[in-house]
Amino acid sequence: MAKEKTKDNIFRKLFSDKDLFKMFLDDFIDRDWVFEIDKDDIEVLPTEYIDLIGANRENDIVYKIKLDDEEAFVFIMLEHQSKTDFLMPFRLLEYMTRLWRVYIDENADESENKPFKLPPILPIVFYDGKGNWTAEIEFKDKVKHYESFKQHIPNFSYKPIVLNSITIEELIEKGNAISLILAMDKIKTVEDLKVIKQLKEEYWEALKESLKHSNILENVALAIKHLLLKVNVPEDEIEEVLKVFKEGKVRDMFQMIEEYDVQKVRSEEREKAKKERDIEIAQKMLRKGIGVPDIIDITGLDKEKIEEIKKEIEQ
Repeated sequence: MAKEKTKDNIFRKLFSDKDLFKMFLDDFIDRDWVFEIDKDDIEVLPTEYIDLIGANRENDIVYKIKLDDEEAFVFIMLEHQSKTDFLMPFRLLEYMTRLWRVYIDENADESENKPFKLPPILPIVFYDGKGNWTAEIEFKDKVKHYESFKQHIPNFSYKPIVLNSITIEELIEKGNAISLILAMDKIKTVEDLKVIKQLKEEYWEALKESLKHSNILENVALAIKHLLLKVNVPEDEIEEVLKVFKEGKVRDMFQMIEEYDVQKVRSEEREKAKKERDIEIAQKMLRKGIGVPDIIDITGLDKEKIEEIKKEIEQ
């Protein structure tokens, strides 16, 4: 639970960075208006705003976007839990309605006039849990007999972004800081690290350009620290790796991470081989009638393990 809480905080911090959020929109929201806005058109609404619409979730984010001098909202739900939330269409409808309610209250005088219109809302669910996201995407699919009542029932669809369905290769093709962060979140093995380490020089140059802003650099460093803890880098050496990253030597950093993980794997393999040898020695000593205390002294195995080996031999 503590790890998930840490991850929630990291992703909320990352998605609250306007530069990273703009990269996220560019990469995953295929709409013309996305490319017409820049970070100055984006405002991250405070946590108190989340409370106003009743979400009560620290890892949800609301953005206000200026679109042709009009307001629009982007509501992101960050889902890290392992199970799909099948009530998601309804929950999003609730939050969208409350968001509009707040907007109406903030524009009370104008809202009473006929020309008044509600701002558009883009609901996004970013899911990086295990497995696929199998909840309905369109609200109508959550309502019984929708076809018979469709004139009287609201309908909308949200944008699901399911990290598990996007490959590391697809992410790194985008060549920016947010794609690197998401790729790192998917890294589970040394082989995954090799995919990143073997990227062409063009990728690293594009990434350096993407990391020019110091706030992005610090936020990406936070995500990297989370990765380092995940892939067995000793805590006392994490700062050294981050220093290399902040110097712009991103490729060198991945080389260091891979070496740490390989060392861990080799250490585990050596430990496993040693244990197997100790068991073989214990078996031979038991067959020769040597006492348990002497076997413990020579092999380092505990009494319970030796008794277990003894029973296997007797059978």
